[in-house]
Amino acid sequence: MITIEDIKTLFDDLRADSEWNVDGPLTWGYYFTDTDSERLQPLSAHLCENGYHFVELYATEDNRRYFLHLERVERLRPETVLNRHRSMEEKAAEFGVEAFDGLDVDGPPPPPAKT
Repeated sequence: MITIEDIKTLFDDLRADSEWNVDGPLTWGYYFTDTDSERLQPLSAHLCENGYHFVELYATEDNRRYFLHLERVERLRPETVLNRHRSMEEKAAEFGVEAFDGLDVDGPPPPPAKT
């Protein structure tokens, strides 16, 4: 179970070990796992309809477990990260997915597209 202290440590480590603006928008990665890739697809579609970006759906080497990776650029604080973690656990349960495997900072937001 993730705690607010774990999340505050993540933010402190990011401030100390990266040049990222931790107080601004970051690319957050969200990970789900299941033994059946088919169960991950409706959850992925739902979250993509709600502003998340599909990154990949991949299997372990033995094809016994599948992982769904989504991203979203947003500005989060430790308390909102904790709330988001809990809501993703609820979404996994709602869609019958075995587990929300956690979230992490994937990096700074991508540069704006050139027009």
